[in-house]
Amino acid sequence: MALRKLEIDDGRLMLDDAFAGTISTASPAGVAASAVVEPGRGVVAVKIRWTINETLDRHAPLEILGLRMGEFMAKAAFVGGRKYELAGVEPGGGRMLGFPYNTYYKFRIDARRPYDAAVMIKMPIACWQEDGRAFAIVFPKELTLPRGPAPLFIRADGVGAGIGFSAAIIPDFEVRRKNVGWFGAGSTSATHRVALEAGRSFEADFLLIYADTWVDCVRVCHERLYGKLSESATPSVEVLAEKLETSLAYYNRVWDSRNRTHMHLPVKNETRFESVEFKHSHVTDDLTKLVLYRRLIGLGCSELVAREGALLEKLASGEYLYRHDGAWLWHTTTYFNGGGLSAFTHHGAGFVGFPGGMATVARRLSEYCLLDRNPALEEMALSAADWLVETQGEDGSWPASVEKRGEKAHVGCVAATAESARALISGYKLTGKAEYRNAAEAGIGFLGRDESFFECRQYLRDVDADNFDGLTAEACMHALLDWYSLTGGADALELVEKWALYALQWIRPRCSEYFAEPSFDGLSRSITPRVDVWGGLLIARAFLRFSKAGGEKRWSELAWLLFENIAGLRERDGGFSETWFLDFPMGLQSVLIEPTFVTDAFIEFILDALRVEGGGPLADILNARRESFERGRAPLKPTGEPVSLVSVSSARPEFIIGEAMKLTLAFDGIYDFASRATRTTYTMLRELAPGRALLKLIPAAKIMLNRHRVSPPRAVIGGSCPMEILDFARENSGDGLPAHEFRTPFHAIDLSVVSEGLDSEGLPAADVELTVKTLVGDLSVRQVRLDLGGRYEIFSVHGKKRALLARGANVYSIEVVDGPVDAILRDGDRLAFDVSMCSNWSFFGEYRVRLRITRRPKGPASMRSQE
Repeated sequence: MALRKLEIDDGRLMLDDAFAGTISTASPAGVAASAVVEPGRGVVAVKIRWTINETLDRHAPLEILGLRMGEFMAKAAFVGGRKYELAGVEPGGGRMLGFPYNTYYKFRIDARRPYDAAVMIKMPIACWQEDGRAFAIVFPKELTLPRGPAPLFIRADGVGAGIGFSAAIIPDFEVRRKNVGWFGAGSTSATHRVALEAGRSFEADFLLIYADTWVDCVRVCHERLYGKLSESATPSVEVLAEKLETSLAYYNRVWDSRNRTHMHLPVKNETRFESVEFKHSHVTDDLTKLVLYRRLIGLGCSELVAREGALLEKLASGEYLYRHDGAWLWHTTTYFNGGGLSAFTHHGAGFVGFPGGMATVARRLSEYCLLDRNPALEEMALSAADWLVETQGEDGSWPASVEKRGEKAHVGCVAATAESARALISGYKLTGKAEYRNAAEAGIGFLGRDESFFECRQYLRDVDADNFDGLTAEACMHALLDWYSLTGGADALELVEKWALYALQWIRPRCSEYFAEPSFDGLSRSITPRVDVWGGLLIARAFLRFSKAGGEKRWSELAWLLFENIAGLRERDGGFSETWFLDFPMGLQSVLIEPTFVTDAFIEFILDALRVEGGGPLADILNARRESFERGRAPLKPTGEPVSLVSVSSARPEFIIGEAMKLTLAFDGIYDFASRATRTTYTMLRELAPGRALLKLIPAAKIMLNRHRVSPPRAVIGGSCPMEILDFARENSGDGLPAHEFRTPFHAIDLSVVSEGLDSEGLPAADVELTVKTLVGDLSVRQVRLDLGGRYEIFSVHGKKRALLARGANVYSIEVVDGPVDAILRDGDRLAFDVSMCSNWSFFGEYRVRLRITRRPKGPASMRSQE
């Protein structure tokens, strides 16, 4: 590490024994200040202590530390993921929507300009780079005052002038907060006042770093903030297998057979979706899933074969393609419009970051073809790769968007160039075409420029292409690692490390800040501090891959630390909220949606991690779990005579068990008058042109009409709406056993007795199966259950797998042997199997569950056996 000589002598800052500037720790009247300086090679710690002699009652900023260096003329500067400047480059005019309509504002701290609240910053470091030397200051985000924490406010000069830095207390500041959902139209504000009372004291620690490059400064900052990371953060393969299976269950909940993909934006903790405008599928996300399906099928997940085939059929249909300037290009999005699929393009044909474009399409198609050769997909992949070669700029870069095929005049986008290079490297591995490798090499050269680290342009959400962001580093790391896999060159790994250190500037360290663990925050400038779940998984995966290639375990440890912190935020249905906001001073608050691309990143991390880390084959573990499950549900032995344990009602969707107990499908919502009226009104608005225009153009209307609400999982048995049975048919499910199909306005419901006989203990038993197909969209449901009616005594409930109860002279066991159940709810003497989160009940989908019902005579011995 190239650190240089740094000293502080009576307020004079000495760099390489030459006077460079002054540092001040003077305090205002009424405050006794002391400063302790701890010198070191290239790193000096400054501990400032304030003792308040008389109560301070003022509104002006109270400076704790000030620094001015007139001899250090920075050519580049950054401040903790919030401010990036490069000499000679005009700052971009990013699209800054007014608060509170910017979707990534949840709160904002307004203080006296030009001070900025340090809690908004990711890594708390301000760094300046000059030719051959760099200088940085590490500062606390908060001050621990006697009456509680208060944010530190900072001011930092940029390039083209000497370094100026000030850290201060703002005695009073305003916190503005969105209070209505994700697209909140309202806001509130509150004034906070810092209590500085006589007889109180506090401390503030700063770190000054002097080195050859900003890379060294960030490295020192990271080591001081994190210290020694624990190797115990790596979970076992068995634990990862369990996490993987839970995530695959979430995939089941959001699968849509009409659209042949997973629909986006199911509302957190609810079974419905946000609005028809969001019942969509990003092309790049579908292609990501296609690659994941193929990898998971290789691990024995044969249930995904049908979905892989459905998605391949959708790709072959051409619904993703459109003709542009003589070339076939890709739409970015398809959505279900009520009758069929419609396709549209958000941002033109070029790569633009989220939700992706031609580069990501080409890369994912090539990745799939490398796993399983497919001539049709290979042709699509190479068409996209050829287009990238044609649109590459003279400097080796690609723009954020391309309006015309073959257009050369553009400003290069670092992230777009990284993703395009990755696509062409994959294309080269697939075909061996030299033009792909040559174009990729030119793009890699563009990523290695010093300027790339301070002028990264990347489209991301409602932030314009001129914004800097942390996900650029993820794309660059992977591109360089892909290149390293081809060439084995050490220079590629050196650049990977540089981009990894760049990414660290968006990782919030463990600190007192709302008790937040280390988390990734991918967006810069005036964006609310947050835990970016999706971006964090992408960065963690890049760190893990770099650790394997470079051999430095610290990156692996940091990757697992990020992963475990994110895994702790998983919802009970297996999905993830996309973002959690750090809201001063209230703590974490999540957005209300669970997009499937976050779960994609979670699954891809696990698959890559096990391949990287080793520790046992995942396929063997998954297969062993399946075999154990199959052994637990051994087939029943036929008796040749009817067991007469279970029958199917011909009047309503319910099983009749033994002595008049009934297991009935129940909906709380959907079929009541209010839910049906809301659905009818919303559907009319959606299907008529004026209504659709209203939904698209007026944010407030979208808020009011999309029924976007959130509530915690229900732990009680709710109501039951009467269902209108339009038709039913009696059939045989096998061996003359009963099966009924019920048709309602919104569902097709099949109930069947699959088999009867004796179980492994010789007890009479029956396997029953329930299948529910949702036939329409835009439903609103509060809860879906299987209610157990009749008179019975509840003995015990075993998790969400088995319930034990008594009726008359017998003891009955109802066990879930196949299919998901959220919980077995117990409310007094009532019992119900909650399946609210197990299917996409608000949109087209299917749910299936199989239960085993066993009967034995009541008695102490039988009860002990059952327990």
